[in-house]
Parts: sequence; C-alpha cells; structure tokens
Amino acid sequence: MQRPSILIVDQRLTVGERVRQLLAQDGYSVQAYESSQVAVKAAKDIAPQLLIVNPLMPQLSGVEAARQISRASHCKVLFLTEMAKDGDFREVLRGLQEQGVECSALGVPLDETELVAFVRRELGHHDLTGTDSEAPQNSRTGAAAAPARAAIADYKPLLEMVTPRLYERNAFRITGLPVNASLRDISKQVEKLEMMAKLGVPSVGSPGILASSATIEEIRDALQSLKNPETRLLHEFFWFWPICSTIDQDDALGALKGGDLSQAEAIWKSIADDQRGLSSVAARLDSDCPTPERQNLEHQKLSFEHAIAVATHNLAVLSHYHAISISEAEPNQQNVPRLKQAWETSFKFWSTLTKRHAFWDALAERIRKIDDPRLGVGVAEAVWSTLPVALLSVNADYAVQEAEARRFESAGLHRQMMKESGFPIALVREALARSLKPLHDELACLCAAADKESDEKPTSGAQIVLRFFEDKKRYLQCFNYLLGAGDPLRDSANDLVAQTARGILVDFANKTEDWTTAQPLFEECLALATSKSLRSRLEDDLEMLAKNAAGKAAADRAHATPPSSPQPAARNDQRKVPSAAAPTAKKGLPAWALVLMWVGIGALVLMFTFSNQSTPSGTATPQPTYEAPGSGSYPVDSRYQDLRNTIERNKASLREMEQTLTSLNEQFSRLESQIEADKASLTEMKEQHNLGLDVDADRYEQIRQHHNSTLLKAKKLAKQYEQTRSAHETLLIITNSQIDDYNNLVKNR
Repeated sequence: MQRPSILIVDQRLTVGERVRQLLAQDGYSVQAYESSQVAVKAAKDIAPQLLIVNPLMPQLSGVEAARQISRASHCKVLFLTEMAKDGDFREVLRGLQEQGVECSALGVPLDETELVAFVRRELGHHDLTGTDSEAPQNSRTGAAAAPARAAIADYKPLLEMVTPRLYERNAFRITGLPVNASLRDISKQVEKLEMMAKLGVPSVGSPGILASSATIEEIRDALQSLKNPETRLLHEFFWFWPICSTIDQDDALGALKGGDLSQAEAIWKSIADDQRGLSSVAARLDSDCPTPERQNLEHQKLSFEHAIAVATHNLAVLSHYHAISISEAEPNQQNVPRLKQAWETSFKFWSTLTKRHAFWDALAERIRKIDDPRLGVGVAEAVWSTLPVALLSVNADYAVQEAEARRFESAGLHRQMMKESGFPIALVREALARSLKPLHDELACLCAAADKESDEKPTSGAQIVLRFFEDKKRYLQCFNYLLGAGDPLRDSANDLVAQTARGILVDFANKTEDWTTAQPLFEECLALATSKSLRSRLEDDLEMLAKNAAGKAAADRAHATPPSSPQPAARNDQRKVPSAAAPTAKKGLPAWALVLMWVGIGALVLMFTFSNQSTPSGTATPQPTYEAPGSGSYPVDSRYQDLRNTIERNKASLREMEQTLTSLNEQFSRLESQIEADKASLTEMKEQHNLGLDVDADRYEQIRQHHNSTLLKAKKLAKQYEQTRSAHETLLIITNSQIDDYNNLVKNR
C-alpha cells in the first residue's frame, strides 16, 4: 500500500530535519524544503496529504504557501510555530479555515510525541514493518488491519450509544442472554421478561453485573435494538464475549453468571497475560517443520491470538463498567482514589485492545456471519477509528455535568483523567466539545430569547442585559473551565454573548440616550469579546458613548437642550440607526478629578461675576476704560496704561491655563479608559486562574505593569491639574482685583 506523503517546509534546519527523521522512521514518505517558493512548485508533483510548515518563512510566507499548496492538493496543514497559542495567530488560522484550509498548529520547542500522535491520527500509522508492536501480526488472508482514524468519518451510532448509561441500557444485560443468542432465543426471552414485569417480579437475570430490573418499555426497546443488525453489533461490542465456542464450557462467563466477578476477571487476566503458548507456537512456526504440522501450528496460533484478544476485550468492558459505576456514585473525597484507579485501568485495557488485530479480525468475521446488507465489513474499521473519542466522551459528559453543578474539582478530575488516558490530546478536546455542544445550543437559545425580548421592549434593554449576563454565567463558566481561553468553541460562546448584549444595548442607547447606564454594560461586553472585529466595534461604541455622555452632561449644566449626538453603531445590518460611526464610550473622571473640575468651573464663574459688576451687560471680560468729564476721551498717564497691560497679560495667562485644564481633563478620560480595560483583563485572567485554566503569566505581568504605569500617570496628571487649578484661581483673584483698581482710578479721574 502506498505510504502517505508529507511535505515539510521550514528554514530552521534543526527543526525541519528532526521532523523529517521522526516521520520517515514512522513509515511516511517525507520531502523537506527550506524555501517556501520551491515547495509550492514541488507540491504540484508530490501532491502531499499533509503539509508541515513554519508560518514565518522568508520571501513567500508560510501562511501564503500553505494557502496555495492546500488549494492545489487539498492537503491538511500543520503549522509549527512559537505562536501556536497566540491570539492573533489563532485569528489567522480561523481565516484560513473559513477559506477551506484544514489547518492546525503545534508549538515550538517541538513535542515529538504530540507531533507523531497528530500525524498518526490525521493520516494513520504506517509502520515500515507492518507489524503490531504488542501482538504478533495475523497472517491470515483477509484479516482486518487496524485502520487510520482520519481516513474515515466518525461512526455516529457508536458516538450516540456510548454514554454514562451505556451498560445500564445494554440489551444483553436487560435480556440476560449471551451475545451469540439467536433471534428465536431473544424473542422467547423477551416474552418471558415482559410477563415477569407484568407480574411485578422485581429482578430478572443473574446477580452482580448481569442483574437487571427493566421495565416493559426497556425490554421492548432492547428487543428492537437486537433486531437491528447495526445496533445489535454495538450492544455485542460492549458486552462479554465467549472465549470458547461453547458458552457452557466458558469458565469465565460461568463465573460471571453466578455473580463472581473476581473469578471471571482472574480467568481473563490469566489468558490475556499468558504469552508463553503463543510465543512457543510462533517459534516452532519459524523453524523448519512439515506442512501438516505447520497447518496445525497456524491454527493453534490463531486460537491463542483470538483468546488473548477476547480476554482483553472482556477486561476492557468490565473495567469500564466499574469505572462508570463509581462515577455514578455520590461524589466524595473517599471515592477519588478508587475513581482514578478504575478509569486508569479501563483506559489501559481499551488502549491495548486497539492494538489487538485479532480482535478486529474477529469483529469483521462476526459481521460476515451476520450477512446483512445494512452492515458492511467497513463497520469494524469505523468502530476502531471512532472508539477513542467515544470512550473519552463518557468522561467529558461527567466533566460537563459536574461543571454545571459548580463542582469544579470533580469536573477537573475527569478532565485530567482524559488527558492521562493515553489518547491524543486533540481527541480529548474533540470529546469535550461534543459534550459541550448541547450547552452551546442552550446558550444560543438564551441569546435568542434575550434578543426577542429586547425587540419587544427596547427601552428595557439595560435590565434585559443585566438579567442576561446573570443567566449566561453558568454556561460560560463551563466553557472557560473545561476548554480554556483560545479554544474556538469557548471563544465563539463568549463572542455570541457579547454580540447579543451589544445589539440589545445599541437599541437601548439609541432609544433612551441614557449613555451613562449603557457604558458599564458595553465595557462588560468588551471584556467578554474575543474576536478582533467584535472588540473593535465595541471599542468604537464605548468611545462614542463617552462623547455623548460628556455632551449631555455639559448641556445639562448649561440648562440647554443637548445637540443631537452621534449614535452607537447598529447591532447588525438590519438595524436602521443614524449613519454616524460609533466610537466607544469611556468611563467618566474619578470622583477626585470631578471635584477639581467643578472647583475650576466655580472659579471661572467667580471671575465673570466680578468683571460683570463693573462692565456693561453681555461683556464677558471688561476692558479697562474711562471717560473724561467733558466730551470725548483722552489718553491716560503711565499708571493707567501699565495696569491695563498687566490685566491683559493676566487674561492671556488665564486663557492658557483654561486650555491646559481642558487638555488635562481629556487626558484623564483616556487614562481612565486604559485603567478600566486593564483592570477588566486582569480580573478575567484571575477568574480563569481560579477555575484552573492555563493563564499566560507573561501576558498577565505585562498587563499588570501597564496598569500600574497608567495609575502613576493619572496621579501625576492629578497633581498637575491641582497645581494649575490653584494657580488659575490665584491669578483670577489678582486680576479681578486689578480690574477693580483700574475702574476705580478711571472713576476718580
């Protein structure tokens, strides 16, 4: 079979060469280039299935090269970069994905295990020897080889079946029948069970794991499941298989039927761990032996492999059942060690089973015996491919359930066990996303309901958003805790909430012109938003709100009707609002700055009052003048002229101080906005840290230092404002006194 082709593009020689060696040793056909331009040309001939590229390439960037190569060969793309977790680079990935490029990113320094696991998951494991590393390869013609997960789509029936109620609903547990029971046997048993249920018999089946007290509806559902070949196969898969052809002679199933789980487990472990018989047969096959003996040895080898594979399967089912049973119990600290041990054992057996080719051969053979056109041999491959994420989904369901109940410690335990399962971390994220999807759908309904209520009562938008923010907490806490910042599903949930609230607030602000009430709610939207475009719109909204609020406050102080104000931008293209662009509102000055500002305004009023006492009505600042006793005017002596010049200079200084105070006021507004934004970011990062999420410590320290630096600037501005205001007040008093002196001199003259 042709090996998958991989193209590596990286000018970093050590990284590119190491990646090439790793993947070549793992059985892939690998070509490496140091120039992205050369790689684009070579890709036309190579037609790679996977492109591994450094996004920061000279001349032609790795991002552009990936776009061109992916478009031509429809290959998947993996970026190796130090920016793998950077928010801006994730935006680049989203942009490529929207263009149809299937891309991911891994960090540098390189985690070799994670890289190999990623490639195996995407392209399948193509070992050069073609042998199983843990069990001898089945040489029988037509044997089902272990498929590559990414080669086929997820098997949806398996994903739908594997839930925390997997074994509770198992049809063979409900009916008490073995997996190889015929349809006639099943029908007879179902009739018997229905009659017992009608008569009120509380328990059917055998003790222990086989015990069941199903209702008539559950019994009938089990019958329907077993009549469908596809669902029956899955029920068989998650139940106990016989090792012997005759079930009555199977000691382990006999012990299980009698309720002795320990005895059944011990038998299966002894078979699964005993490799001596298989090794002996394999050694004899390697030696020269007559053809009749070789045929007999090959038959023995297949029997050993089958027994080991079935025993491993039964141990996986049993340990999985135990792990789910402990998880279903009331959570407490005493259960934690047992819970961790049970899940660790379960994942170990399931992981081993995925490498037992003999079991998947047996599953394929079982499908051939069923011989139903609705069930092809490819189902065995689909089950193998989907099994890891299906198993992880059980823990993901528990993690979501515990997170919704705000038992974050228990939710974190299940998430941690998923990470330690041995399955690729990408599958862990996929399982969590699947389990969180119903929660995401609920959140979307909540957003739609809030939006609808706002359409009916736009003037109540502030109250609607406050209630909406309270309702969304339990959803976003789950996404934040289980997925963490930067995850696409988590980010989309935050953006959905922020966009919905923004739309409601736009209508509210436009209808009521209550800019002050809307401002802190817009700021909370900004703290939630993750996408650059949405954050940019919210920042524009906040700037406009600040201007509108300042204009309205000034108009109110002047007892005048405020001029028409620019409105915040529409929530979407369907909203008809004024066409003015929408800046963002900033919070008003702090209390101490407002006091200083009002003192300055009071001083200005005082100046105008003094000057108006000796000047005609309507003159803002009187000019020192005089009139002679007779007709006409005449020049004054040097005393009058000097005093007049001094007054004019003081007036110019006062105007300059007023401009300085206005400038300081504007600087205060900008600094206050920066302080609030930094504070919101720090608060969000602290909350994420408290929830157990990974927080970029360097980024946190950078924001904290910027926050402290901005506070220092604000304090310096406050000191400068106070000094200027004090000087303005002193000069104002002096100037008014000089004006009085001048007018008195003129009057006396």
